[in-house]
Amino acid sequence: MHITMPQKYLSRYLLLLSCSSLLFFWAACDENPPFPLNLTPDTAQDTTYMATIEAAQTKNVLVEDFTGVQCVNCPKGHETLKNLEEANAGRVIGVSIHAGDLSDPLPNSDSSFVLPQGAALYNLLGVEGLPAAAINRVHFPDQDYIAVVGSGAWTAKVNEELLQTQASVNLHLDKQYDPVTRQLSIVTQLNYSQTIDSNIEHRISVYIVEGGIIDPQETTEDGKTFIIEDYEHNSVLRQMVTFVDGSVADAPDKAAGRVVVKTFNLTLPANIDANHCHIIAFVQEKTTDSQAILQVQQTNVQ
Repeated sequence: MHITMPQKYLSRYLLLLSCSSLLFFWAACDENPPFPLNLTPDTAQDTTYMATIEAAQTKNVLVEDFTGVQCVNCPKGHETLKNLEEANAGRVIGVSIHAGDLSDPLPNSDSSFVLPQGAALYNLLGVEGLPAAAINRVHFPDQDYIAVVGSGAWTAKVNEELLQTQASVNLHLDKQYDPVTRQLSIVTQLNYSQTIDSNIEHRISVYIVEGGIIDPQETTEDGKTFIIEDYEHNSVLRQMVTFVDGSVADAPDKAAGRVVVKTFNLTLPANIDANHCHIIAFVQEKTTDSQAILQVQQTNVQ
């Protein structure tokens, strides 16, 4: 991915990041969300300043596909998501979140894709069944909850979101990865291209996702249910770097020209293949009425 973050600012933060080492620890599975991270006081804090106002980025769409290896209709959802990504290259970004009763591993599974944070998202976004997808976390008027159940409805909802061509806030994403130590430094940067009400809270979320994982998946065809042993799972949520409902982007205002930089450091877990792994970051508004995503970007780990 081409990174448009101003280098005179980015280099300063990456230099600081390369000199530091931080391990992230998740709360135990039986704790309640938002599963806070244990961070040292000087890490994952915002840096903010004013800069030249940028032109608005093209707005992208995040599709959070809730799925499971025991869900026989979920492969159709995977195919729908793949088609949407291919038809709208660079503008539609997908992630598969394994959660719900049908997400537990099959008896012959080599891996489990279930995360406690995925279960928290399942509840947060109002998933009623699988497959379901949150599309930019917009609560569409014809839906009871944010998550849209049934992949047949996803394309129309994504196309509706694609009509919004300009992002209200720009998001830049960059990283440094050391393949020897597996230390990963992630830099997210918000650039406000227009003035936004300061009372509206903005939060940044960062996902680590992995593709090309070969593991069984249950499916159905012609009324028969069977297991595909060598099914390829893609864009699987493998780790959440931030709180389940995002990390607050602190700034004194949201005036045009305002920049907010937030950095995250972690050690990439040994069970994740960095060669098939990428980072998804997004910024959303958080109010009593809306969790809508304002912009989303992705980049490879290496």
